[in-house]
Amino acid sequence: MVQVEARGKLAAGLMAAAAFTIVVAGMREARELIVPLLLAAFVAVVCLPGIVWLERRKLPRGVAMALVLMGLVTGGGLLSGMLWKSLGLLAEQLPDYKLRLASKMEGFKQAVRHSSMPSWVRDKASPSDLIDAFDLSKALDMLGDLAGQVGGIFANGFLILLLVIFILAEGRVIRARVGQQSADPEAARARFDRTLAEINRYMGLKTLVSLMTGAIVAAWLAILGVDFPLLWGTLAFLLNFVPNLGSILAAVPPVLLAFLQGGVGMAGWAALAFLAVNTLVGNVMEPKLFGKGLGLSTLVVFLSLVFWGWVLGPMGMILSVPLTMAVKIGLESSPEGRSWASWMGPVPDPEETPPPAPVATATDDLPDA
Repeated sequence: MVQVEARGKLAAGLMAAAAFTIVVAGMREARELIVPLLLAAFVAVVCLPGIVWLERRKLPRGVAMALVLMGLVTGGGLLSGMLWKSLGLLAEQLPDYKLRLASKMEGFKQAVRHSSMPSWVRDKASPSDLIDAFDLSKALDMLGDLAGQVGGIFANGFLILLLVIFILAEGRVIRARVGQQSADPEAARARFDRTLAEINRYMGLKTLVSLMTGAIVAAWLAILGVDFPLLWGTLAFLLNFVPNLGSILAAVPPVLLAFLQGGVGMAGWAALAFLAVNTLVGNVMEPKLFGKGLGLSTLVVFLSLVFWGWVLGPMGMILSVPLTMAVKIGLESSPEGRSWASWMGPVPDPEETPPPAPVATATDDLPDA
């Protein structure tokens, strides 16, 4: 009997793993269709508080939604126009940047050859050989590809806008339909409201912090005289949604460009600006805004970054945290998934964890001697 039950659990586990693999493979193949839908859903979530705020000011829902969408379209249109101009100029000047890089690398090698280096260094590994091995021209090629990806996000703007309109228009209908097939409709709607509220809070606060980060970065690079500050500020805004690695990835292209334009001094000031902004935002502002955390462990956040980036591409990395939060809340709604959801949460603080209740024994009920 025990063996039959064990085989049944093994078969169920294998079926679940096979179904998960098929679903993930299907999402990866259909990423071009899924990514705009997910992005539109999260943009709608960010727009929802503004609509609710206008409705509380006695505006009809249609008028409130139209005003919020007009603001979204106006801001997105202005930003897209300026970004397209910056991307075009970047593509034109990329060959010139490569020539500057080759000249600087040659200057470094000449300085190394004429320096008073120990003989053992020359025999073992010449720094000029290391400079040749460290091909920064590939970094410039990656810079162009990265800028193209930023432009590709805005290329689907019209499709995403239409999806946002439909999602906002059907928002109340979607909530009413949630739980119709559930045995407890009210509990299902409560879970839906909780998921929406947590994602709304995260996306709203993260958008605000990312806008501040992008604005400071763009202003500082403009003061330094680095080319295309608006493009790098937008890149900092987008990559600030990527946990752990986003701030590092956002700093590489403008710091490299500052090095090509003004040498080590300008690159150092640009790097210092990124370090100061990310320290202020990551270590001071975000802990105060998000409280005790997102309900996810640091390891789960990093693994979700890798997983969703592999499945959905760059936008999957940007949306990795809210997607994982939704998965965790969904797992918590079923008894079978609660154990998995507990593994995704942060490690409890021993000082905040209450001590276990004492276990009653057979002698507890006996009278004192």
